[in-house]
Amino acid sequence: MGKNKKLSPEEMEVHTKELEQQLAIEKTQSESFGKMIEIAERELKIDIRKKIWCQTVLEMRQEHTSYRTDALCRLFGKSRQAYYEHSHYVADKAVEEDVALSLVRKARKGFSRMF
Repeated sequence: MGKNKKLSPEEMEVHTKELEQQLAIEKTQSESFGKMIEIAERELKIDIRKKIWCQTVLEMRQEHTSYRTDALCRLFGKSRQAYYEHSHYVADKAVEEDVALSLVRKARKGFSRMF
C-alpha cells in the first residue's frame, strides 16, 4: 500500500482487517515454532534457546543487515552486552582449541607409533 495514498474510511477498515489477519498468522506461526523448540528441548534434553541464541542473532544480522543487534537480543531476553561477551568467549575458545590442537600435533610427530 502506498504511503502517500489517502485511504477512505472503508479502505482503511479493509486494510486494518488484512493486517490483523496477517498478524494472527504470524502469531500462530511464532507460537508453533516456540512449541517445537519446547518439544525438542524436552525430548533431546538440551536447552536449545540457551545454546544457540547468540548464533541466531549473528545469522539474523548477516541475513538482514537492517536488524539491530540489541533488538534481536531482546527477543531472547538478553542484552547486547551479553551477545558481545558470548561472542568474545566463543572466539577465545576457538583460539584455545587451535593452540591445543597444534601442540598435540607437534607432540605426536615425536611418537612414530602413535595413532
